[in-house]
Amino acid sequence: MLRRLAVLVSFAVASVMPATAQTQSHPPHSQGGSHDPAAHVPVDPAVHAAMHAQLLGSWSGTLTSTGGSPITLQLAIANDKQGKMTVKMSPDRSMKAGAASDVAIDALGLHWTQALSDTSCKATAVLDAASHHAPETVRGTVACEHSELAFALHRTKGSRCAGAV
Repeated sequence: MLRRLAVLVSFAVASVMPATAQTQSHPPHSQGGSHDPAAHVPVDPAVHAAMHAQLLGSWSGTLTSTGGSPITLQLAIANDKQGKMTVKMSPDRSMKAGAASDVAIDALGLHWTQALSDTSCKATAVLDAASHHAPETVRGTVACEHSELAFALHRTKGSRCAGAV
């Protein structure tokens, strides 16, 4: 009887421990909020500031869907009056882009929600900086409900050095 009780207690403790570990290392999510894995990639404040500064400026290139023809895309990344990063996406006339929201930087890159042709899409961009003298490129994706678009953009305006725009 004592042995059976010990086994039951062991199972009870084992089933509680993973839940306790998760609540200690994993912050709670707001009710109804989505689970965004990108929100869990911490970034050193100095690295965050450098990434922020490197992304500021104007970018130009193409947006392409799988099997589709590329369309021209302009992307402007700036700071608003409160110092928050803003994104403005301007595709050619074949596609309507609305406001961007939920702009955030983490260790995986720049993330935002983009209104695109009356659909809410999740966008991610990563800065490719091969060297200080090579042109910088921003590559990323825009994932919508029924499609995913890829983009590749080159800097057209703004400084490549941190802190200058």
